[in-house]
Amino acid sequence: MIEQLITFVNPSVPAQKIVVCDSGSAKTLERLLSEMNPGAWVREESEVLVMKATDDRRKDERRAKEFRVILISGTSTYRCATCDVSTGGMKLKTSVPASFCTKECQAYISHADMRENIEVTCKVTTDASGLSRLEFVKPKKPEMAKLSEWMAEQAV
Repeated sequence: MIEQLITFVNPSVPAQKIVVCDSGSAKTLERLLSEMNPGAWVREESEVLVMKATDDRRKDERRAKEFRVILISGTSTYRCATCDVSTGGMKLKTSVPASFCTKECQAYISHADMRENIEVTCKVTTDASGLSRLEFVKPKKPEMAKLSEWMAEQAV
């Protein structure tokens, strides 16, 4: 992502600067400054910064992958499928019953060919849109390595 910084300076007090990040904000600020004190502020040349394209909060690469999942909480089971996967957790296609959201549960994630599965402990959360997510709790390296391998496979 490319971000543009536009600076306004007050020539009579060079230490006074205002910086905005886009041309729309710059136009608005320029109009307001000219109404408040005409000629007191000058627009400087723009600087362009190249920013990281990823969200810093997200540390794991995500892939749009579908795996089958069986959740087990106590004596209850629930079958579902993923639509978005990372080694930190998964977004499910459907919402999980509320009884699964109160404690940790076991998840069995099946490979697309259903010959192999991974067992993980997870927490279930539901977002504002009603979709559920699984957050892995203390994931084990062998299981996450296998999940990464499955994520990297191309769809057939």
